[in-house]
Amino acid sequence: MLTSKELEKIHFQKSMEILYGDERSILIKRLMKSTYLNEFEIEDIIQTVACFCAEKMHLYDPNKSSLKTWLKRILKNKCIDQIRRNESAQKRIKKYALPESHNCSSPDSLAITKIITKESLDFIMEKLNKTKQEEFTKETIILNSIYGFKYENISKIKNIKLGTIKTRVQSTRIRNKDIYERTIAT
Repeated sequence: MLTSKELEKIHFQKSMEILYGDERSILIKRLMKSTYLNEFEIEDIIQTVACFCAEKMHLYDPNKSSLKTWLKRILKNKCIDQIRRNESAQKRIKKYALPESHNCSSPDSLAITKIITKESLDFIMEKLNKTKQEEFTKETIILNSIYGFKYENISKIKNIKLGTIKTRVQSTRIRNKDIYERTIAT
């Protein structure tokens, strides 16, 4: 007869096979499709669930559900948490978006030079959240296309080479032409 510690170890090994085994890419695609989170966020969630399994495997009860079902439920809950965090961040961004009537004429080189409506901001943020870009690239697009920061200023703020900033912004604009057109139209 196996002890509870040995059972936990076996269940943990099986859970790692589910999270990191052959079905990993299918799992990631399904989560991306059902939650609209990007691949990087899904990867972070899988890592979080793996850590959770390492600490809380004793909570798993094979009489209540299969290990795969238990893991899927935890993954789904972590995805919901991430979606709520994203929505909270979007609300903060909306809160600080400039109203249409705002007139920005500051001589400061880092001043906001573009005015954008909240509807356009919603559209742009929704599109950026659906793209598979790194957070750095999303922040750069927001600083440049929405708030009008110049590439040189973004380079100084982020402490990243100017060429890297230009390349990432341009490649993202090419892949997401509707975002760029929306920022030009406003």
